[in-house]
Amino acid sequence: MSPFLLLAWLTLPPAHAEGGPVVLGIHWAEITESKRAKLGLPTAGIKITAIDKKCPARDVFESQDILQRIADQDIKNYSHYFKIMRGTPPNVPVEVVFYRDKERRTATITPVANITKHDRNNNYGAWKCAAPGTPPPVSLAVRPKAELKGGDKPMEVEMAADHAELAAEEAAAVAAEMEAEREATNPPKAAPVPVAQTASIVSDGRLAVLEFRGDLKQNERRLLSDEARGAVVGIVSSDVSVMTRENMEVMLSDQGIDASCVSEGACEVETARNLGVDYVMTGEIGNLAGTYVLSLKLHEVRTGKLIAATSAEGANSLELKRVIQKTVDELLAD
Repeated sequence: MSPFLLLAWLTLPPAHAEGGPVVLGIHWAEITESKRAKLGLPTAGIKITAIDKKCPARDVFESQDILQRIADQDIKNYSHYFKIMRGTPPNVPVEVVFYRDKERRTATITPVANITKHDRNNNYGAWKCAAPGTPPPVSLAVRPKAELKGGDKPMEVEMAADHAELAAEEAAAVAAEMEAEREATNPPKAAPVPVAQTASIVSDGRLAVLEFRGDLKQNERRLLSDEARGAVVGIVSSDVSVMTRENMEVMLSDQGIDASCVSEGACEVETARNLGVDYVMTGEIGNLAGTYVLSLKLHEVRTGKLIAATSAEGANSLELKRVIQKTVDELLAD
């Protein structure tokens, strides 16, 4: 793999919804690089889209604020914010830096314990703010191995993941330096003529394509799901961030959520909310009189509203693969 492809792979943006043992009580959206530049922010941070009125955030933030720094750490993205909060003790005031209408502001906020339990293993997937001073439930990150259950991670596993992330950041920096040297020694080529994109009903935000479910084998469904993600990337603008399967699996694993739930169909809306996305595309494959029918749906996650739906037919998985691009284009067409 070339260093430039490696750089692109390493910098795919992960995403997380607030749901660890310590919370502020906010919903947020990622700040894309283009938006960061337009706003003149030093780092990306996260955009606050909604606030729980029963949580500490209500006394400090407003919707549309850009949270840029917390607990003496600049926020890089969703995943980084999630890790900062996991390392922040409850009921201890911390300083935050945020922007409101491009004006830099500072304040002090006191995170509180999350007293919502997501499933039978006490894994966190949502939040309910405890009263100030309430100690948090026992964190999964510090429980003895003997107490860990099926989807939980011991401390050393999480530390290994952190080390791997640091190594990835260093590799990305090296690749960036190599790219800069290459540009310095080779004159830039004329910019290609941009290809006109189909106008899409999704113009910005984050979008996830969940794994298709239905009457085909799992490996065939995974292939069709990936084809759909590729088709979405080719249709929407650069202001729309499309999650990869790997992003979703890592994020769900960090929250202790069973990834197999994504393909069962019973928790699609809940899964999308835990992913922190604005839109979710789902697909179901059925067999009608020997013909496979792929049904695609697009929902707005915040309201659960069905925005668009379409379908395609094929005698087998290969024929469905051939019509994925056209079908996704029809689903997202404005």
